[in-house]
Amino acid sequence: MKIKFIDENNNNIDIKNIYLSANNPRYTLIDNFDIDLTKFITNQNYKNEKKNFLNLLKSEGNFKELSRLLDSINKSGFNNKSEPIYLVKHESDYVVAEGNRRLMCLKLINGNFELPEIYNFDYQDYQDSLTEYEQVDDDIDDKKEQIQNFRKCQELLNNIKAKHDELQIFCKITSDEEGLWSQIYDRHLSGNRPGMREWSRSKYFADLLSIFKKGLNNENETEIIKKFRREWGKIKTDFCEAQYIYSCFFFNKN
Repeated sequence: MKIKFIDENNNNIDIKNIYLSANNPRYTLIDNFDIDLTKFITNQNYKNEKKNFLNLLKSEGNFKELSRLLDSINKSGFNNKSEPIYLVKHESDYVVAEGNRRLMCLKLINGNFELPEIYNFDYQDYQDSLTEYEQVDDDIDDKKEQIQNFRKCQELLNNIKAKHDELQIFCKITSDEEGLWSQIYDRHLSGNRPGMREWSRSKYFADLLSIFKKGLNNENETEIIKKFRREWGKIKTDFCEAQYIYSCFFFNKN
C-alpha cells in the first residue's frame, strides 16, 4: 500500500511530514482560537502525534461516521480532488488545517497509527479534562453499537490495505486566513458527505457562550464576525437561544 500526497504544484509530500493539528477546532472552543489562524494551527504541540491521535479518535463517539468514512475509501479509493486536505507549512513540516479525520484514517491505513483496543479508552478521564462548555455529546451510551462500529473500522482498515495498491491524496498548502476560516468553520456546520462528522449545533452554542462570557457586547465585532462567518444580527439571535438552552439545561440538572 502506497499513499501519495500531491500538492497543487504536483509536488509529492511524505505522509511522515504531515501532522494532525493539536488545536483541532472540533474540540477547541473558538474563543481560544488565535486570530492568526496559521499560528494557532501550527502550535508546537502538533509533534505529540500519539496524544493528538487519541484525542481525535475519542471525539468519534460511537465510531459510526468513522466507519462510513473508511467504507467510502474502501469502495471508491480516495477521490478528494474537489475537496483537498488543507495544510499549513511550518518549517519542514505540514500541519492539517482542514481534513484531520481524513489524515487520521490515512495514517491508520499507512501504519503510522494503530487502533487500540476499545476498552483502553478512558472516556471519563477525557470528559473530565474538558470545561463545562466543551463537553462532547454523550453518544456512547449504546456500548454494543459502539463496539460493533469499532470492530467494523478494524475490518475496513484491513480490507483497504488488501484491496488498494495506492491512494492518491490531493492537498493544498495555504496561508490564506480568510479562506481557512471558511474551510474550518462553515463546512462543518453544513456539510453532508459520506463519513463527515459534522459539528453539532451544541458546539456552535458552546462557542457563542464562551466568547461572550460576560454577556453580549460589540467589542471585537469584526473579529467575531470573521470567526463565525455570520452576520452580527444572526450571531446575537443565536447567542440568546444558546443562553436560553444553557439555562434550561442547568435548571433541570440542579
